Amino acid sequence: MKKNLIAILLGSQCLLSSGFATDFDVQKIQIKNISQNNRKFDMSIDVKINQNQSGDWLFGFYMPRTYNSSKDVNPNLTLKVTDLSTKKSANLSYVKKADNLTTMPIYGDGYSNLFRATTDFELEEGHIYRFSFENNNLWVPANISSLPQSFFLIDSNGNVVTSNANLDAYISKNTKEISSIQGYDSAKINIEIQKKLQSYVDNSIASDSSEFANQYHLIPTPLSISNVGSKQNINSDNGVYVDDSNSKQNIKLLNQYFKTDKITTNDLKAVTDKSHASIIFEKDLSIKNKEGYILKIIDNKIYIRYQTNAGLFYAIQTLRNLYQKDNVGSKNTSNMLILPQVTIKDQPRFEYRGILLDVARHYFSVQTIKTLIDAMVSQKLNTLHIHFSDDEGFRLALDSVDVKKASTRGYNDSSTIPTQMYQQANLDKSNYFNQKIKDSDIISPNYPTAATIYEGYYSKKDIQEIISYANARQITVIPEIDLPGHAKALIDSAPDIFINKSDKSDYISVQGYYDDVLPVCLYNRQILKEKSLQLRLIRL
Repeated sequence: MKKNLIAILLGSQCLLSSGFATDFDVQKIQIKNISQNNRKFDMSIDVKINQNQSGDWLFGFYMPRTYNSSKDVNPNLTLKVTDLSTKKSANLSYVKKADNLTTMPIYGDGYSNLFRATTDFELEEGHIYRFSFENNNLWVPANISSLPQSFFLIDSNGNVVTSNANLDAYISKNTKEISSIQGYDSAKINIEIQKKLQSYVDNSIASDSSEFANQYHLIPTPLSISNVGSKQNINSDNGVYVDDSNSKQNIKLLNQYFKTDKITTNDLKAVTDKSHASIIFEKDLSIKNKEGYILKIIDNKIYIRYQTNAGLFYAIQTLRNLYQKDNVGSKNTSNMLILPQVTIKDQPRFEYRGILLDVARHYFSVQTIKTLIDAMVSQKLNTLHIHFSDDEGFRLALDSVDVKKASTRGYNDSSTIPTQMYQQANLDKSNYFNQKIKDSDIISPNYPTAATIYEGYYSKKDIQEIISYANARQITVIPEIDLPGHAKALIDSAPDIFINKSDKSDYISVQGYYDDVLPVCLYNRQILKEKSLQLRLIRL
């Protein structure tokens, strides 16, 4: 292998339904570094044609590099297709949105690259063609996911044929190892992964109280653990005493946990006599941290002190950790809880403890988000940041937006959004979740292709449900909508509102888009009134 040959990917297997002959096979991909600083590279793709294609065809693929060009991006780019049998060749052009495509309203944008021959150039059955892309200046691909994938051909009638190579296509037939990609060393990377995982384990071990915390799976480790003693037997039938009426909702939550975890058979009852109760919730303003609490188990009773409902809620989560060990799954019919004698004082070390969920690129159902919220609760996290929009999808059902169009990705003859929104087929099966396959004869339900339809959005009711579910579990929801950039999906959903036809700007974003910015300077009250643009916030 030559020193500057970064990758040779061999393979002809495609993820297609059995018995269905694809119109083309990707046989070889080559990436070659042509600069000292790894900035520029050449690429070639060898394709075998299995069915004649007239001169009016389109060839495309997904790759985290654009083959569009401007003054600074790919200014010296050369695109060509060559018949390796006859040596006949033709130049290629990158198909942009502005091109007049009356029969095939499809174009390249972002990381979706689409090309056509500049002259009439027929692809003949049985011939192998080399698609050459030279002088790309957007850095040499450094891993397999950065290489071209999701290949497709579109014939003169607008029919799309896909060809996804599986993992074998990324393995050299000579060495049976993944080809070298800019110094890629799988063994070295695996070592680094193990080091990082071990560091997570090391950092999670507390210097004090670690034995008890590990035994009862207390995550995160409480601030202090003391007075550990013998097992206590708590009769849940004796009820719960709460001195703060605002905290009674936590009785319902604890009762729900007991039922879900099969701890008791009877509902917990609220009692007014503290001396008779087995579980006692008491507000304590001396606890300075609003999310702090003191959990004490002694004399066959559970005492929880807190300043706010948040502290009580987190104390209940710790209690839930404690009873999991000796009670869950024990088919308890006596409604007796077995818990260790202990005093736990805790408060968060960080005020913000959150997760960012990107639903723009991958839609998650309301139920899946609720499952995530439940997992966050187990780790005492308090903020869910939801990324609702990006170039690849706009997922909020607003009155003035065609959300069906804004939230759909994929290409076929009835697609509502152009192919630049189709998914990356990076050999990750999670990409397949929630997809709706439109044509089982074209693709196998293993990995997405250019023809895979992927959709999903959230109604106002869905958003209200998510927020209510999160807030009941002490989690704040932060909605994020990318504007004015990263707005490709929103722009495509209402082009008469969001496209300024007099704008002659020539730009290419880092992600390869050239039309994903709203013309904010164009708008004024009169324009908004004329176009009936109403992007109102959802009120609960």
